[in-house]
Amino acid sequence: MSDRDELTAIDSIVPGLIQALTERLAGHGLGEIEVRQGELRVRVVAPASSSSASAVAAPAAAPHGAGVGQGARFLVGALIALLVGFEAANLRRWALLRRGWRERPTVVGDDLAAAERRFFAAYVASEAARDAAPASPSPPAAPAPAPRPAAPDVIGLFPQPGASR
Repeated sequence: MSDRDELTAIDSIVPGLIQALTERLAGHGLGEIEVRQGELRVRVVAPASSSSASAVAAPAAAPHGAGVGQGARFLVGALIALLVGFEAANLRRWALLRRGWRERPTVVGDDLAAAERRFFAAYVASEAARDAAPASPSPPAAPAPAPRPAAPDVIGLFPQPGASR
């Protein structure tokens, strides 16, 4: 018997088999039933609703994003990515705080040595104030910010044109 003849024989048997299995499924209150013979396997599962007719007649679910244009979906996705990009540093900071890391102040200096002096001077002063203060339920006051160096030729991060470096 050729493969084509086997498929024709299976196609003639399966509809009646499925009908018989469906009746047996409903008659015994089963959720599913499976029959195997050789390499042939037929499995029938009870529908989610009480009647099989309503399960067959139920409309298909709407596709993902139905009623929304592709451009609108792209725009929403881009805005979400932009928001996450802007807030990534805060998300990382919050994650580190949850893991027990402590946030320290940022200092500015003309060079690394000046920045280190400023940072450790403020750090030592805050630690000394914390050690000297009596134990109280309120947290110690934050140290005063270190004075910024006077730089009249710099606005923000960019120097003024023609100013000395």
